Amino acid sequence: MIEKKLTVIIPVYNNGELTRRAVKSVLTYPKDDLEVLVVDDGSTDNATDHLQELDSRIKVIKKSNGGVSSARNLGIERALGKFILFLDADDQLTADWGRQVSALTDQELVLYNYETNKGTVKNISELRQLNGQPFQEYRCAMIANPTKNLMVWGKFLRKDIIDREQLRFDESLSLAEDGDFMVAYLLKIHSVSLVASTLYRYLDNTDSVMRTFDGKKVAGYLKALRKMEMRLADQSTDLKKAGALYVLMHVNVMMVREVYDIDNLATPSQKKQQMLMLVKEPVIYNALKKISLSECGKPRLIPIALLKLHWYDMARLVFTMRSKRNHAS
Repeated sequence: MIEKKLTVIIPVYNNGELTRRAVKSVLTYPKDDLEVLVVDDGSTDNATDHLQELDSRIKVIKKSNGGVSSARNLGIERALGKFILFLDADDQLTADWGRQVSALTDQELVLYNYETNKGTVKNISELRQLNGQPFQEYRCAMIANPTKNLMVWGKFLRKDIIDREQLRFDESLSLAEDGDFMVAYLLKIHSVSLVASTLYRYLDNTDSVMRTFDGKKVAGYLKALRKMEMRLADQSTDLKKAGALYVLMHVNVMMVREVYDIDNLATPSQKKQQMLMLVKEPVIYNALKKISLSECGKPRLIPIALLKLHWYDMARLVFTMRSKRNHAS
């Protein structure tokens, strides 16, 4: 039996055509040291029927509906590969992604650039291996900007580290489960490999949970943020500061995609009241105290500076403008 070098885990719930495209994008890698685990999370539209007929390296695992985290966890448990790569069913891998597999040896985490509908997101400009202090600084930078860095997809992670540290996705979290898992993983490793190639195609779905108003995001995010605060409570000062920025970046998301989402039918007074209540939430209040105004110079932190200054009407304008841009893109 050929030893598996890589397991690609694809959680699926409905939409068989997109799933088939995702799977086919993986199959451009020609070797038999790959396995593709398609975890069907209780689909109601036969999304995964006949997928195994495409290639002998594909295994379809069917389960009752439990959410994306439970599907990924089952994939982890069944994975035989030395490395794991997560692929969402509505995304794809790039045409030459397989070239990167041959470079996998014993790296703890391998990161790449990725494509979106708008072009390539170039987080990485050159090939680098980071250890020691450079790794610690890069880890903090990743945590401090979670919406850019902490998606679980499109990265090579080591299966033995995940198993040794008993890392799993928190199935009680409805939001920010990617960030929670990735931070837990980052705290258990000591190096990262950066590769300037493009591996993943993120196909932005305007109907996704993240892009639509549902009135549930604030509660979901607050639960995840409280857990993150506890996870980093005993870590270094630098990691705690990165954790504060992690919280505040999610405040941006909560404001833009729920409180001041243009589909939110609450009155302006009700929206402002919710904003004021959120600022007083202990996990957010503590994060605001940890970050100085001088550290809020980047565009993504401008609304955070406005909240620190209690310039709430100005913050409202910024959040509303960003919501409109979010819906238009």
